[in-house]
Amino acid sequence: MEATGIQKSIAHTRLGTLTIFAGYASGCGKTYRMLQTAQRALQCGTDVVVASAEPELWPETAAFMQQFACLPAAPCGDDGQTPSDFDLDAALKRKPELLVLDKRSV
Repeated sequence: MEATGIQKSIAHTRLGTLTIFAGYASGCGKTYRMLQTAQRALQCGTDVVVASAEPELWPETAAFMQQFACLPAAPCGDDGQTPSDFDLDAALKRKPELLVLDKRSV
Protein backbone atom coordinates (compact mmCIF):
# COMPACT_ATOMS: atom_id res chain seq x y z
CA MET A 1 0.00 0.00 0.00
CA GLU A 2 1.43 3.36 -1.05
CA ALA A 3 1.35 6.31 1.35
CA THR A 4 -0.74 9.31 0.36
CA GLY A 5 0.67 12.85 0.20
CA ILE A 6 -0.79 13.67 3.62
CA GLN A 7 0.69 10.54 5.19
CA LYS A 8 4.10 11.37 3.72
CA SER A 9 3.83 14.91 5.04
CA ILE A 10 2.95 13.66 8.53
CA ALA A 11 5.82 11.18 8.45
CA HIS A 12 8.31 13.99 7.75
CA THR A 13 6.90 16.37 10.37
CA ARG A 14 8.85 16.72 13.61
CA LEU A 15 6.46 16.30 16.50
CA GLY A 16 6.93 18.29 19.69
CA THR A 17 6.94 17.14 23.27
CA LEU A 18 4.66 18.46 26.00
CA THR A 19 5.94 18.46 29.56
CA ILE A 20 3.54 19.49 32.32
CA PHE A 21 4.77 20.69 35.70
CA ALA A 22 1.87 20.40 38.13
CA GLY A 23 1.55 21.55 41.70
CA TYR A 24 -1.43 21.93 43.95
CA ALA A 25 -0.45 24.89 46.11
CA SER A 26 1.10 28.26 45.43
CA GLY A 27 4.75 28.23 46.42
CA CYS A 28 5.30 24.49 45.93
CA GLY A 29 8.11 25.17 43.43
CA LYS A 30 6.43 24.26 40.14
CA THR A 31 7.42 27.43 38.26
CA TYR A 32 10.93 27.48 39.68
CA ARG A 33 11.48 23.83 38.71
CA MET A 34 10.15 24.52 35.22
CA LEU A 35 12.59 27.43 34.85
CA GLN A 36 15.47 25.26 36.10
CA THR A 37 14.66 22.76 33.34
CA ALA A 38 14.52 25.60 30.81
CA GLN A 39 17.86 26.92 32.09
CA ARG A 40 19.52 23.55 31.46
CA ALA A 41 18.13 23.56 27.92
CA LEU A 42 19.36 27.13 27.39
CA GLN A 43 22.85 26.15 28.57
CA CYS A 44 22.83 23.32 25.98
CA GLY A 45 22.15 25.83 23.21
CA THR A 46 18.37 25.45 22.91
CA ASP A 47 16.36 28.51 21.86
CA VAL A 48 14.22 29.09 24.97
CA VAL A 49 11.42 31.65 25.22
CA VAL A 50 9.16 32.39 28.19
CA ALA A 51 5.74 33.18 26.78
CA SER A 52 3.78 33.83 29.93
CA ALA A 53 4.66 33.64 33.56
CA GLU A 54 3.55 35.28 36.75
CA PRO A 55 6.72 36.00 38.71
CA GLU A 56 5.19 38.81 40.74
CA LEU A 57 4.32 36.29 43.43
CA TRP A 58 7.91 35.25 44.16
CA PRO A 59 10.89 37.62 43.80
CA GLU A 60 13.33 34.70 43.34
CA THR A 61 11.37 33.52 40.33
CA ALA A 62 11.29 37.03 38.82
CA ALA A 63 15.08 37.29 39.18
CA PHE A 64 15.58 33.81 37.69
CA MET A 65 13.47 34.70 34.63
CA GLN A 66 15.75 37.56 33.61
CA GLN A 67 18.07 35.18 31.72
CA PHE A 68 15.34 34.18 29.27
CA ALA A 69 13.90 35.89 26.21
CA CYS A 70 10.25 36.75 26.90
CA LEU A 71 7.24 37.28 24.69
CA PRO A 72 4.90 40.08 25.70
CA ALA A 73 1.38 39.21 26.82
CA ALA A 74 -1.42 39.55 24.30
CA PRO A 75 -3.66 42.61 24.66
CA CYS A 76 -7.15 41.73 25.73
CA GLY A 77 -10.23 43.42 27.09
CA ASP A 78 -12.52 45.97 25.51
CA ASP A 79 -9.79 48.59 25.27
CA GLY A 80 -7.40 46.17 23.50
CA GLN A 81 -4.58 47.52 25.63
CA THR A 82 -4.69 45.43 28.82
CA PRO A 83 -1.97 42.74 28.64
CA SER A 84 -3.00 39.63 30.48
CA ASP A 85 -2.84 36.49 28.40
CA PHE A 86 -0.60 34.24 26.34
CA ASP A 87 -0.06 35.50 22.78
CA LEU A 88 -0.24 32.36 20.64
CA ASP A 89 0.33 34.28 17.40
CA ALA A 90 3.56 35.81 18.72
CA ALA A 91 4.77 32.40 19.91
CA LEU A 92 4.04 30.76 16.55
CA LYS A 93 5.80 33.60 14.72
CA ARG A 94 8.86 33.37 17.01
CA LYS A 95 9.13 29.54 16.65
CA PRO A 96 11.34 28.80 19.68
CA GLU A 97 12.67 25.30 20.25
CA LEU A 98 11.37 25.42 23.83
CA LEU A 99 8.41 27.52 24.92
CA VAL A 100 7.84 27.99 28.65
CA LEU A 101 4.24 28.77 29.48
CA ASP A 102 3.16 29.25 33.08
CA LYS A 103 -0.29 30.37 33.94
CA ARG A 104 -1.90 30.32 37.33
CA SER A 105 -5.49 29.11 37.32
CA VAL A 106 -8.08 31.65 38.40
